[in-house]
Amino acid sequence: MMIRRLEETISALKKKHHRSMLSRTRETEEDYEKIFQKLSGGQVNSQSKNTIIEAAKDTVYKPTWNKRRAAILYSCFNAIDQLLEHRKPLHGLGTDNLTNTIWYYIEIIQAIPDQCPLSHTEKSKSKKRVIKRLKNDWCEQMIVKIDPKYQLDLVLFGLTGCRPAELVNGIDAVLTKDKKLLVTIKTAKVKDGKIVIKDQTNQQNTKLVDYQAGQESRTLIFDAQQNNYFLKKLLEILKNTYDQRPSKPKVGKTFRINLNIANPKTLASKISRLGKKLFPGLNENISPYCFRHQFAVDLKSQGVSGDDISMMLGHGVDVTKEKYGFISRSKGSRSNIPVGVKTILRVNDPLTTNFVKKGRKRNRSKLSALEKNNNMRTNGGKYRR
Repeated sequence: MMIRRLEETISALKKKHHRSMLSRTRETEEDYEKIFQKLSGGQVNSQSKNTIIEAAKDTVYKPTWNKRRAAILYSCFNAIDQLLEHRKPLHGLGTDNLTNTIWYYIEIIQAIPDQCPLSHTEKSKSKKRVIKRLKNDWCEQMIVKIDPKYQLDLVLFGLTGCRPAELVNGIDAVLTKDKKLLVTIKTAKVKDGKIVIKDQTNQQNTKLVDYQAGQESRTLIFDAQQNNYFLKKLLEILKNTYDQRPSKPKVGKTFRINLNIANPKTLASKISRLGKKLFPGLNENISPYCFRHQFAVDLKSQGVSGDDISMMLGHGVDVTKEKYGFISRSKGSRSNIPVGVKTILRVNDPLTTNFVKKGRKRNRSKLSALEKNNNMRTNGGKYRR
């Protein structure tokens, strides 16, 4: 009887919290595990359900609560699965300490509120609001004042809107004969999973569909002759770097831009400290993602299509671009707009009936509207007029 009750309880909880069972990146999983360790104090017992939930509620920011809640659910389900691995088959479970520990995790999951329990909430300090308060040339000021060791990193943030983790493995670049610079970025956040969307036939219902989150890679195409601060700075740094090497990159050949990023968090802390020094009146922290938001905002202000913006950000779906800034945040004078972008997968909007499931109708390559407007086409991965 006890074993059947345990089976039914676990099954019911997994069904109720099916969204917490969806696949996620290893980086997110590790982050969740650290959060749970901090909330639980490194141990789980009969009193844990109260202490953990109260610790999770100790915030005034709703996004923080939601993240802690997701971390608790993931960590508890993960711990239950690992404990069950030591007691296969399930009917071999007895009333030992291992079984009691499983029940402790179950009690924690059962105690988590379905709705946000915070009585008082404040708006979190989002990157959208940070860039609104910054000057038009804030990116350029950061690049000039940063330690030269990290200057190239910030240039690439401003030019491509890439994530810090995407710089760790280096970036491939090609300078073509027709003066185009092709920058290829291997996307950091790529996973196969499911997404909850509204049913088109009945808006009250939702359903799960398969999708691939993120493009495996993306290639941004720039006009090397464009009046672009970031582009000129990149070419200048590359020239100074490669002039000191015996083998210089040739036109049309791929060369790798290697950066000195061992830990993206180290770079983020340096950017944050520099931001406080340059803009003392700013209460919020400047992070690498502020450059990404600014990049997306400038694309929107220049009238770039939703699909193109999603592709340039490395997204697999169109709706995610909505999280990145508003046109009113644009700094106007910038011209760091790629003339084209290439990805492997088409951009799919999960909120439309035309949503294509993962693994179907893959393009060998996707030419954006920007490329078509510039009379560009692909041939074996090479771009030419």
